Order: sequence, then structure tokens, then C-alpha cells
Amino acid sequence: MQALVPVKNSRSPIYDVQRLNRDFMIEDIHDYWSYDKVARFDNKGDRWHFLWRNIIDRGLPHEDQSVEIYFRNDAKTKYGVLKFSKRKDNPFRNYITMINKLMNDSEFRKTLLEPETKSVWRKNWK
Repeated sequence: MQALVPVKNSRSPIYDVQRLNRDFMIEDIHDYWSYDKVARFDNKGDRWHFLWRNIIDRGLPHEDQSVEIYFRNDAKTKYGVLKFSKRKDNPFRNYITMINKLMNDSEFRKTLLEPETKSVWRKNWK
């Protein structure tokens, strides 16, 4: 494995993307977490938080890889997760539509509540 050598460009270093991708993906399967930093509010004015977990498998095409969307309310009383074993199985296709359904459709959200996902939120995602 080669070490990444930064190429200076005015203020920030730029890395060789091909080497970065090759070196970063040493393992065949790993996950990538992403916190939605935008303040999201439901129809009642309550704030919700969302966290994506992409499970990346180099042996599968992008649309066949797993994705999980964790959510919680600001009061930290409701925790849940929406899982798709394949990204292409996501019927929403639009992120805003999906999170609006999670925030505003309490019947839909009840089917996804999993209090044990509270441990995911112990990390500082902000």
C-alpha cells in the first residue's frame, strides 16, 4: 500500500483520488456513516435527527448495497431505523420525501421504532 502524498494547492491539500479509493477500501466490506446536519422539523414543530449508514461491499453494484437510516426526535424519546437490504428497494428515491414521511406519519414511524438503536446516538455526530 502506497502512502498518500498531498499535492499542495493554494490552501488545502489535494490527494490522488485513485490511490485514495484503492487504499481506503482495503477491506471488501465496510460502512460509512453520515449525519444530516440540517435542522428538520415535523408538522408539530418538533425537531428530528437523521443518520445514514451505508454498508459498502466492493463485490456488489452500488444499487445492490445496503443502507440504513437511523432517526430520533430531539427529546430523545423515540429512536428507530429504516433499513433497505438493497438501495434500489428504497421506494422513496427522494430523501426529503422519505424523512417527511418518517417525521409526520406516526403510524408508519411506529413500525420502525427500535429503542435499542439509542446506542448509535451516543457518538457525537455533529
